[in-house]
Amino acid sequence: MRLDKFLTKCYLGSRKEVKTLITQKRIKVNQNIIVKSDYEVDETQDLITLDNQPLKYLKHHYYLLNKPQGYLCATFDHNQKTIMELFNSLPESLVKNLFPVGRLDKDTEGLLLVTDDGALAHQITSPNYHIEKTYYVEYEGSLVENAALLLEKGLKSQDETFRPAKIKYLDQHHCYLIISEGKYHQVKKMIHLLGGVVTYLKRVQIGKLTLPASLNVGCFIELTKQEIDDMLN
Repeated sequence: MRLDKFLTKCYLGSRKEVKTLITQKRIKVNQNIIVKSDYEVDETQDLITLDNQPLKYLKHHYYLLNKPQGYLCATFDHNQKTIMELFNSLPESLVKNLFPVGRLDKDTEGLLLVTDDGALAHQITSPNYHIEKTYYVEYEGSLVENAALLLEKGLKSQDETFRPAKIKYLDQHHCYLIISEGKYHQVKKMIHLLGGVVTYLKRVQIGKLTLPASLNVGCFIELTKQEIDDMLN
């Protein structure tokens, strides 16, 4: 990879801006000052530094957001706030490549992955991979007595069929619902078919990845590729 390309992928600026860093002799490769922008580097093996500080190259970026209510799961909207506005502490050149993995409703909180890895997004959102998503649900009304059995078999409405799911009761108005697909308003529709009305919804887990209790609503943390791999295995 060209050195100037590597530096832009580390979000140090535009191609023109990183060339300035190079000509200022602020960039070293394996302790050697490099002054050519087209110098070839091995991003997996070479030690590349700016002002003697190691630079970290990542092919993809992964963030876990504790999504607040009132934000759309979209990269842009003319009229409403989107979750991407919560990433304004990151370089703009990085944020423009990020997108939410799947969707949480505007009034739903909780765990949302944001990345630039399209293959991962497909794996998590496609029902063919059976990645479980766990939701904490508060609801009004009473669910039918055989709700758990009906969920295990898969619910059906006049318009839709939902794959088998699991429910863990906390009490008669609170539960965890575990699903392996992500249809529009799915949890709300499933609870409605069982006799209840959702009043609060929060996603707390995807695969083995859980929402950290210490992560405040509206805040995010960066995940490593290893944490992503562990989530799926």
